[in-house]
Amino acid sequence: MNEYFTSPNPCSSKQKTLAGSITLLAIVALLVSSYLTWVTWHQSPIAGCSGGSLADCDEVLSSAWSKWLGIPVSLFGMIVYVGILAICWPAVSQKSGWAATGLMALALLAAGSGVWFSGVQVFLLGQYCFYCLSVHICGLLISVISYFALQNSDVVQNYDQMRALLGVQEETPEPVESAEIAIYQTLVAAGLATLGLLVLMGGQLLFAPAGMEFIANAENAEIVSDQQAEADNTVEEEPEFRVDFDTKDDETEPTTPEMKTDSADLRPARSSEPRFISLQALGNRVEVTNEPTLGDPHAEQVLVELMDYTCPHCRRLHSFIHQATERYGDQVCFAIYHVPLSRNCNPYVKVDQSLHRTACDYARLAISVWKLNPEKFQEFHNFLMEGDKAPAVYKARNKAMELVGNEILLDGSLKVEANRRIKSHVDEMKKLDTGLPILATDKGVIHGVPKSEKEWFGIFEKTLGLEPRQAEAD
Repeated sequence: MNEYFTSPNPCSSKQKTLAGSITLLAIVALLVSSYLTWVTWHQSPIAGCSGGSLADCDEVLSSAWSKWLGIPVSLFGMIVYVGILAICWPAVSQKSGWAATGLMALALLAAGSGVWFSGVQVFLLGQYCFYCLSVHICGLLISVISYFALQNSDVVQNYDQMRALLGVQEETPEPVESAEIAIYQTLVAAGLATLGLLVLMGGQLLFAPAGMEFIANAENAEIVSDQQAEADNTVEEEPEFRVDFDTKDDETEPTTPEMKTDSADLRPARSSEPRFISLQALGNRVEVTNEPTLGDPHAEQVLVELMDYTCPHCRRLHSFIHQATERYGDQVCFAIYHVPLSRNCNPYVKVDQSLHRTACDYARLAISVWKLNPEKFQEFHNFLMEGDKAPAVYKARNKAMELVGNEILLDGSLKVEANRRIKSHVDEMKKLDTGLPILATDKGVIHGVPKSEKEWFGIFEKTLGLEPRQAEAD
C-alpha cells in the first residue's frame, strides 16, 4: 500500500484522555462564545454580571474592542472552536497529517487571542467579563494540552513492546508514521496563528472608530430671535434652516463677551430675557434659558450635550467639557439634555443593561435640583460626574437634599416635570440615531470623546471660532 494512504495510528489511553480534554474544553468555549454572540447581537442583559462590580460584562461587550469591523469577535471564537472539535481526534491519531497542523494553528490562535483580549480588559477597559475570561482560559488550556497530545510518543513504544512480547519479527517492517508532530508542521501552525492574530489586532487597531468625530451640517443652523420665537410658539413645526454663511454673523448674538480671568466656575446667568436657538441636528427649537446649563445661556457659542450619567463615554467627555469652560470662559455654554439609557424612562432602549439600571434616577434628581435652584445644578452635575462611575443613588439623593432641601423628594410635580423633559430629550436622541455622547452645535454635531486636548480645542477654535481667555492665552 502506498505510504501516503497508511491507516491512522491507534490512540493510547493517554492520547484519548488528552483528546477528550481538548474536546470538553472546546465544547465549553463554543457554548460560551455562542451565548456571548447572541447577547451582543440582541443587546440582551448578561446573567450574573453587575455594573457595580469589576465583573461588568455589559461595558466590555459594548466597547469597540468586542467587535472586529463591526462583527462580534465571539462569532470568530465560535468558528475556531468548531474547527478544533472537528479535527481534534484525527489530529491526535495521525500526527503527520494536515489535521495536526490545523489543530496546533487553531489552538495557538485561541491562546493568542485570549492573551490579547485579557490584556484589553486589564489595561484598557479596567473591567472584566468573566464569560469572556472563561473562553480565554479554555483557549490557553487547549493550546497546552494540544502541544503534549501531538508530542506523545506512546504509540511507537506500545507497538515495539507488543512485538517484543509476542515474538513477532518482520524482515521488512512497514514504516510507522511519526508519533509526534514534525518541526515544519509546528512552524506552519505558528505562522498561520500569527497571521490570524495580526489580522485580528490590526482590524481592531487600524479600523477602530474615531475617538471624536465632527459631522458638519449640510446647512447652517440659525439663531432665532426672541420676537420670532414668541410668534412661532403656537405653531408646532420644525424651524427652517437656511444656508447663509456671510450674513448670519450679523444677525446672531453680539460679539464675543468680555474675557473673564478671575474664575472658571461658570454659573447660569440670571437674566430674564429668553434665549432661543435652532440647531439642524435637533428637531425642536432650544430655549437655552429654560434648560440646565453649564455656563451663561447668553454666551456666544451654545452647545447642547446629550448625555447620561451612567454612560462611561459621557463621563470621559465631562473632563474635556470642564477644560473648555476654563479655557473659553463666558464665550461658551453647555445646555444639558438628559438621555438615560434605561427602559424605566427611555422607551427606545431595547434591553436594560445593569450598567444603566439607575440612569433614570440620576436624571430625575439632576433636573429636579435645577428646577428648585438653577444655581446649584452645576455643583450637583459635577458631583454625579466625578470618578469613573456615578455615586450610589442614596448618596446622590443625600447630596440633592443638601443642596436644595427635602422638597426634592416630597414635591411630586418635580418628578412629573423631570419625566416630561426626559421624554422630550430621548425623542431628540432617537432622531439622531447614534450613540452617546453627542454635542450639537450650530456648525454640526460632535460625536464621541476626543483623544487629546489638542483635538478638542481644535474644534472650538478652528471650527466654532472661539479664542482662549486672556489668562489662557498668556
